[in-house]
Amino acid sequence: MLLSQDFLREKSILLSVLLILLVISPKQASAKEKSHDERGGQNSGLQGVKNQGGLQQLDADTHPLMDGFAHPQNFNSFDEANYQSSLGAYFWQKGDYLRAIDAWSKEAEIYQERGLIDQQADATIKIAQTYLNLGQLTLATFELNKVLSLTNTDERVEKNSFYEILAKTQSLLGDVYFEIGDLDKAEEAYKKSLELSRQLSVLNSLVEIILQKVGLAQLKVNTAKKGQETEIIKAESRLYRQKADKYAALALELSQNEESIHSVEALIHWAKLSPTGLTTEQRSRGRKLLLKLPRSRVTIFTLINWAKLDSSQTSKWLSMASLMAEDIGDTLAQSYALVELGLWSEKTGNIKTALLYAQKAELLAQSRFAYSSLYQAQWLAARIYRVNGNINSALSYYSMAIASYDSSVTGSEYIRAERRLNFTREIEPMYREMLQLLLNEDRSKSSDLESALFIFDKLRLAQLQNYFGDGCFEVERQVLPISENLIDEKAVAYYSIILEDQTHFILSLADGTYFHHVVDSGRTEISELGRKWYFNLQNSASRKLLTQSRQLYDIIIRPVEKQLQQINPETIVFIHDGILRNLPMAALYDGEQFLAEKWASVSSIGLNFKQNSQAFFSSSTAAFGLGVKIGDWSLLEQVPKEIKSVADITGGEQFLNEQFSSDSFQLNLSTTNYLVVHVATHGYFGGVAENSLILAYNRSVYALQLKDILSESKGNINMLVLSACETAIGSELSALGIAGIALRSGVDSVLGTFWAVQDVEQPELIKDFYTNIYVHNLDKAKALQQLQIKQIQEKTHPAFWAAFNLIGDYQQIDHLLATTISQEL
Repeated sequence: MLLSQDFLREKSILLSVLLILLVISPKQASAKEKSHDERGGQNSGLQGVKNQGGLQQLDADTHPLMDGFAHPQNFNSFDEANYQSSLGAYFWQKGDYLRAIDAWSKEAEIYQERGLIDQQADATIKIAQTYLNLGQLTLATFELNKVLSLTNTDERVEKNSFYEILAKTQSLLGDVYFEIGDLDKAEEAYKKSLELSRQLSVLNSLVEIILQKVGLAQLKVNTAKKGQETEIIKAESRLYRQKADKYAALALELSQNEESIHSVEALIHWAKLSPTGLTTEQRSRGRKLLLKLPRSRVTIFTLINWAKLDSSQTSKWLSMASLMAEDIGDTLAQSYALVELGLWSEKTGNIKTALLYAQKAELLAQSRFAYSSLYQAQWLAARIYRVNGNINSALSYYSMAIASYDSSVTGSEYIRAERRLNFTREIEPMYREMLQLLLNEDRSKSSDLESALFIFDKLRLAQLQNYFGDGCFEVERQVLPISENLIDEKAVAYYSIILEDQTHFILSLADGTYFHHVVDSGRTEISELGRKWYFNLQNSASRKLLTQSRQLYDIIIRPVEKQLQQINPETIVFIHDGILRNLPMAALYDGEQFLAEKWASVSSIGLNFKQNSQAFFSSSTAAFGLGVKIGDWSLLEQVPKEIKSVADITGGEQFLNEQFSSDSFQLNLSTTNYLVVHVATHGYFGGVAENSLILAYNRSVYALQLKDILSESKGNINMLVLSACETAIGSELSALGIAGIALRSGVDSVLGTFWAVQDVEQPELIKDFYTNIYVHNLDKAKALQQLQIKQIQEKTHPAFWAAFNLIGDYQQIDHLLATTISQEL
């Protein structure tokens, strides 16, 4: 029965709405929903579909095997094997991967029975390639290991065949490592393949790997700690670029003797790397080659990628890709081609046509769970509806686009470097455009504010995924309202959402009441003022500090000051946007008092970041410290005094210098229940996990390693203290990264520092903080506030007391309860 487009449209919208409301869990986002090209991301052509592993380029239109092809009778085993081989290749070209696997499995069984090891290995390689395209990396690896076992143990494998098979296997192993983000192992595997067989396809893969490393190095450079580390990363980036140029030049040379899709890929890579782009001759050759390629999914994506660099004929190549996909029945590839046609139409001002392409692409992508093309199609439609003034339709499509993007990333083990590098320009605007519509002055309903906070929550999740470079599957996402999960009746949650021309502040009470205020200071003004304030805060001789503190107070607090005075909360939980995450709210100044003198302040990532399970079976504290000079890091002379003070007040254990190696840190946390983990050492949190670290005695512990160590701790850690760490003011994600580590590892709260406090002052401040908790039984927020008030009364400059930032759960550490439970156990 044929279904009408209206019915399909309603089904599509309903499914997308359910996705954004329920938010698919990582376990639900199965690998079969993410084809290999789907996980390739926005530029999925060259980075997704690969044509290796012995699979031939077959023309899907002219191949003799069609869906209605009848199985011939009276086949002998060789005929049957050839039949299954061709049938599998046909289904593979059509994108029907499961049927291809079934056919090739039968082929492999026949050759195994006949003892034809070479042919069995070839069939197994094709199965592995197909599992890779399905995203089933474990199964792909299993099949490849079978091939390695065959070639290593069976003497019947011919010598020439051995090298060829091994080359194909290593190439596919490189693909597997590429997909999980192990770029070093991927490069090693490709190089092994290249040593065995000098294939153009493998050279192209090597170029892709090196380009990923260049992108990752650039991500690290952008927010790395200045000094020797930055220079090392820059040197690595230059080395990677030189290697990419070398492999791309070699690929270009080999491509002169080969008329295949790999030759076109080599030209595309060269166009990206060459300062002058392609020559007229190279462009002409690429065009001629494209016209000769067989009809297949790989060709379609190559056409899409070529269209992006051949601007004078973009429409031609994209139309050809779309028609080819339609002719061979590849709805997934067609959805990508139509999205690109829609984007091109939008760029050239043909809005009506762009919307038609977007709608058709949406239906096709929805039918194949192709979330990477789906979110782009829906986002394109949202932009067009917004321009046309159809706000309700625009909001509906923005919601669906965000849900689809979330599904494209959820559960991913690896997000490619170019997507992370371009996140601010190519992904984040989708969220902010929707927030702009929801926070419009004409929409003042509580439901609109709730929706805005929900989308703001989704933006922070996407930023976290970008920071860590994976799908952050540990983060549990729930539906709004979230205020009741973050605050109690004695606290308020205070959100900032910074847009281009305005900043929106939303005060949220525990009973669900909202107060919305807007100030006419946008991203540029807020960022400039925030940076200047940040640097003056650390300069105890600064005369501009109080003026800037008051300016920011007027922007951030003054709009809700009357409500705050009426509500009279004890604690304000700040859920900030942009640079405001990296600034100490306690040091805001109203002209007479600092904010710390009126309210306790806490930072939160949102995302229901209030765990506080109270499932504590130990009151023990572990204090780790590094009091010797390591490399270029300065000596923290007062660390021994600091960790002794912590151990004395809390009755905990202390691990100094050699006792604070990365291994002992991990071992102690995994074998002993600790309520509080205090770490007194250098640390730096940049804009990505790869350049965020704490310093142990023997080496640096990077963010993902720290997350894993904390996740594997034996007990529930209520508070992690990083007492000498600093965040990169140059990145809006640095403070978010600290909170993300805690959230992903199950730590209830983190006490960190915006900048490194002077070593001589640190022990006394830390002593006061723990005394307020363990002796005066104050909650964490008030313990920090009382420390700040004491310093203010002593006329101490904010450089010494404003750096501390409490993130997450702010309530009392019930160490007395924990001790009682521990004794009872």
